[in-house]
Amino acid sequence: MVLTACSGDPEADGTPSQSPGSSPETPAVVTEANLGAVAGRLALDQRQPVVDEVTAVVEGYTDWAFLAGTYPRTAWDFPVPGFSKRANRRLRKLDLTLATNADIGGTINAVTPISRTVTVDVLAPKGEVAGATGRFILEFSTSGDAGPGAVRVTGRLVLIPEVSGWQVVGYYVAKGPAR
Repeated sequence: MVLTACSGDPEADGTPSQSPGSSPETPAVVTEANLGAVAGRLALDQRQPVVDEVTAVVEGYTDWAFLAGTYPRTAWDFPVPGFSKRANRRLRKLDLTLATNADIGGTINAVTPISRTVTVDVLAPKGEVAGATGRFILEFSTSGDAGPGAVRVTGRLVLIPEVSGWQVVGYYVAKGPAR
């Protein structure tokens, strides 16, 4: 079974949510991060900072949605780290079971991360960073009443730069068994 969630948020409608980060309960996983496609011109000295900042937002979301917390788990605290108010509302109302572990959280006892990769595509017309997409793959194993399992989550977070940092304004997430 593969689940997907999708949101487009062409306008950020308010102040950004809390800065990304992981809770003390988040199991450790080293993220492999790299620069993908660049549309426009992005100076060499801007590349790594953009990759690092966007990757931090992706890590904050994937920790919040899949890795952090004590399992069995049936609740996710809002706001989602790094998400705009509109993207938070959309995820809470329409996509919670698709874009988090809400569908399996009550039946598992533990989540153990296996790997996480992030590829950052950047939109930089005329050398000005205007947006980015953080494409990610997260794999983790679970244990619990439903037995052991391996889960693969793929997705894209669409981000815009704000004074306070990068903010997610749209997302696409698909989840299914790891191969």
